[in-house]
Amino acid sequence: MKLDLSSLLKKKEPPFKSLDEAKEYVAKYTLNFINIELEGTPKDQWGKTLETWTKICEFAKSLIKVSENQRREIYRRYNFD
Repeated sequence: MKLDLSSLLKKKEPPFKSLDEAKEYVAKYTLNFINIELEGTPKDQWGKTLETWTKICEFAKSLIKVSENQRREIYRRYNFD
């Protein structure tokens, strides 16, 4: 599942007072999502789940350097919804 937050930054009046506030929101949202997933995962599989989330975060970080058009192409290529 893809959650594109770039639209929040393109509004005339952003919903966040600062970039740090936006980063904090995204970090908390992501950690809550990971926590929800871990709650439904057997404890012996937590390591694998966290490794997967590490890869997801690394991939997301690599997209920061990519233009919006290139990101759209990546989303289409990998069938992100």
